[in-house]
Amino acid sequence: MTSELDRSLQEAAASALKRPCPFVVVGPSNIGNFLAELGIEATAGFGVSYRNLHAADEAVEVASIAPVYETYRYALRMLLDLSAP
Repeated sequence: MTSELDRSLQEAAASALKRPCPFVVVGPSNIGNFLAELGIEATAGFGVSYRNLHAADEAVEVASIAPVYETYRYALRMLLDLSAP
């Protein structure tokens, strides 16, 4: 973790999900790789739980929407220097 963006999103995820959220490497075709080459910080891959990605019966776990929303809300408040949560 080297950036404020990384730290705030990881801290927010751990708070919302009530568990540690380690960083992992994403695939080579991710837009974050292109942005990193341009010196632009990016994160990718954090979102709702899903099944059957890109299939006709693709679906999300509805219960996972609120914790993801709270994660991004908390992280933005930290980045904007507002009192989180």
